[in-house]
Amino acid sequence: MRSFLFISIFSFISFCSFGQQAKYAGITLGLSTYQGDVVQQSFSLKGAGILAGVFYKDYATPKLGLKGAINFATFSGDDTNFLDDVRDRRFSFKSNLIEFQGGIEFAPFAKESSTSGVFQGGLTPYVSLGFSFVVINSSPSAEGRILLLPEDDNPPKSRFMLPVGFGLRYYLSEQIILSGQFDTYFFAGDYLDGISVSGNPKADDFLFTGGLSLAFRLGTNASKQFNLQD
Repeated sequence: MRSFLFISIFSFISFCSFGQQAKYAGITLGLSTYQGDVVQQSFSLKGAGILAGVFYKDYATPKLGLKGAINFATFSGDDTNFLDDVRDRRFSFKSNLIEFQGGIEFAPFAKESSTSGVFQGGLTPYVSLGFSFVVINSSPSAEGRILLLPEDDNPPKSRFMLPVGFGLRYYLSEQIILSGQFDTYFFAGDYLDGISVSGNPKADDFLFTGGLSLAFRLGTNASKQFNLQD
């Protein structure tokens, strides 16, 4: 049932259209990190890894767009980077994941021409809400006096997540959009690091990503759709 729901939502977000003012394809590069059993601080760049992805966006209006993306991310953690009370444990891990995401991008303050109703350019904030299916590969280890428990031998390899993001987009030209975005992934479970029962099974992990993206317009001249010269 969950697989059917995911496929239905992802297909709708990625491929359906309603208005289709402008379509873009592009790339994303940035960083990914996490908070959990090994990285217990609320946010830390220690152990941050790369984020790389490709995406497709369909803007039905200047304010509202649909997005489909495939992302690859890596991150790691090590007890020796943090508090003294976990140094003797010496847990560490390395993880990588592949994400298949569909989402909605909403820019409430996007400017529109009073006559044509199209986008006028400028720096524009936006928020995004997505639905992701993530495949995770984690390699945890324990080199101290505390061992990983057998219950953590076979962590789940896939998960559904809910990424919520904030970003800024800017038109470099009639054909190219530069964007910066930060995302927090909710419902990430407790196995982003491959560790749960051996650490703190009562607290879920969180995934964070941030990066820059370049989007290139597909099709006809963008000035016919987005009035960038007003």
